[in-house]
Order: sequence, then C-alpha cells, then structure tokens
Amino acid sequence: MKKFIILLTSLLFFGCQKSEVEPDLSEQVKGIYSVYFVEAGNESIRFPYEGITIGIELQPVSKTKANYVITTNLDSDKSTDTGIFELKQGTDQITLSEDGKETGFIRGTFFELSNVAADGSRVTIKAKK
Repeated sequence: MKKFIILLTSLLFFGCQKSEVEPDLSEQVKGIYSVYFVEAGNESIRFPYEGITIGIELQPVSKTKANYVITTNLDSDKSTDTGIFELKQGTDQITLSEDGKETGFIRGTFFELSNVAADGSRVTIKAKK
C-alpha cells in the first residue's frame, strides 16, 4: 500500500507539471521590412537608390515557419521572390534557415540575410521593420 501511495503521488506530481509552451516565432517576426543596405562582393548600395526600393514581407505559416515575399520596385516595374523560412530561437535573435541552410537572422526590428551568389561572392541584405 505504501508503494502504491508513493507511485500515485509521483504520477500526480510529474503528470501535473506544466509543459513549456513553444513561443510563436512567426508572430514575433511577421511584418514588412524595408531594405536599406545591400552588399555584394566589394560593392555596396544604400536604399532607396535611383528609384529602386526593396521590401521583405514575412507572414506566419506555423510557430516555426514564415512565408517571405521579397518585392523589388523599380519605377513602374515590380518583381517578387517567394519562399519559406524556418525559424529558430537563439539567445538574442531568431535564426532564419531555408532548405536546412542558415541564411540570416532577425534581432528586434533588424533583419539580415546573407547568401553566396553564383559567382562565389557574398551578398548581404540589411532591412528594418
């Protein structure tokens, strides 16, 4: 009987513990970010530049995934690129990955993407909400 009471008490204690709630990272990053700086190799451009603007919109898919739409406006011409970022909580930022490869991060209202272009040069995009 004593063992039964200990077992019952253990089950109640451990069974009633609250599980940690996973934060909704996509809600934390959703919104529109305005690109203000692009660096490709040794070249850098501050935006807006000669009528060109770039915006990045993030929309929640799940707690750890967000759709992205990158829109480039050049006068009346508009082009878009879309995809899905996987989101992971870091110590002071949310890491962005695409196809299992880390591509950037969001820290507060600051957004940075980094990628290697086909010619081997690194392309870095910086944006703010």
